Amino acid sequence: MTAAPEYEEVVDAGQIRRRCAGADDGGVRVEPPPDQAHLSRVVRLRGLPFPVTQDDVRAFFGRVGVESMVVCRNECGLSTGEAYVRVASLTDVGVALSMHLGPIRGRYIEVFLSDNNKFHAAVEFNDAVDKARRMRTSTSFQASCTQNQTRAYIRMRGLPYDCTDADVTRFFRPVHAAPTRIAWCSEKRCECIVELGSDVDACRAMTCNGNYIGKRYVELAPSSIEGFIEAARFATANAAPTKGKPRIRHEPGPGCVVRMRGLPYGCTEAEIVEFFGACNVATGSVRIEEDSCGRVTGTAWASFHTPADAKRAVALRNKRYIGCRYIDLDSVDDRSRAAPESRPESRFASSVILKGLSHCVTENDIARFFRGYRIAPGSVEVRRDTSGMPIGVAFVRFVNVAEAARAVADLNGGSIGDRYITLSMR
Repeated sequence: MTAAPEYEEVVDAGQIRRRCAGADDGGVRVEPPPDQAHLSRVVRLRGLPFPVTQDDVRAFFGRVGVESMVVCRNECGLSTGEAYVRVASLTDVGVALSMHLGPIRGRYIEVFLSDNNKFHAAVEFNDAVDKARRMRTSTSFQASCTQNQTRAYIRMRGLPYDCTDADVTRFFRPVHAAPTRIAWCSEKRCECIVELGSDVDACRAMTCNGNYIGKRYVELAPSSIEGFIEAARFATANAAPTKGKPRIRHEPGPGCVVRMRGLPYGCTEAEIVEFFGACNVATGSVRIEEDSCGRVTGTAWASFHTPADAKRAVALRNKRYIGCRYIDLDSVDDRSRAAPESRPESRFASSVILKGLSHCVTENDIARFFRGYRIAPGSVEVRRDTSGMPIGVAFVRFVNVAEAARAVADLNGGSIGDRYITLSMR
């Protein structure tokens, strides 16, 4: 009996090529394999804009048959800029891959071959995030928010740091859409979620997308009641102390500090205090670490009144969960590690990160953008991927922190070419 030939399947731009070692025509036959079920029909998209929808993805693929898709989200429920798409046939896989670096809403999208395991993992992670967010939602607060099921929610990004509730209300006044409530998502008040009385009001409010508050370009995107509740909880947990009564800062003693690793993105001090419960974290002692770009690293420190309290907290709460993430705890004796904000200023403190750049931007373009501001010589760096293509992010170092802060305050939301640029301190 003749042994069956061995094939190697290769995904091409429009077909599946089967390479057979015994073929007379150079070893290549263009024909569908007898069993296509084991071949992946999943592709991964990277670099998607924040407000992307499934309709945007379907329009991007055009004639490609899209069977199902999942837009990836992080622990806070926000889009990560990636998605997995299962197409209808192996031929569609090749067509989808040929659309690598095509545009969606002005962003160049990378398309890669993926597999079913990653598709299902993304679906399961989104489900876990939804479940965790529902569990963390205050029942009483949710009841008050859902009294009127017709209410709608919009997220506002790019607000000035000194923005107030009155500024937000005036922003929507020209379209006669008055917010009923406003929840701030960050201490710097550069992002918030507004509640509107109806879907009609929300539609009118969305027409303000791209308008300005002061010198800042404001971006609007649909949100949800869950997002509003999370923002309201953040605002409550991080409310400013009463005037004349500064927040107490605890000075930990040796062996009284516990390090936490594996925290979910967006975790607050209040959630950490709640996590330790009866272990009695010292008031005002929680420190959440941020990296050089101002993003949380997943690490935090909490101090206790005595070393015995710290050891008890580690024994009782190690490997317990916050949301869908389990937390690693260990005791830290070095007091300098317990207060990240007390470390000496590094050279990154005077650096600014730029996001939203076009893929053809150059260092000279960025230097011209900051004309009139004192940039350190040779400090402009455009980040690139492994193939040498810019990824839309750059770093600029200024001569001091004050100059960097002035540039962010004046130029955030400005444009380079036809792209609006987001600036933040590293």
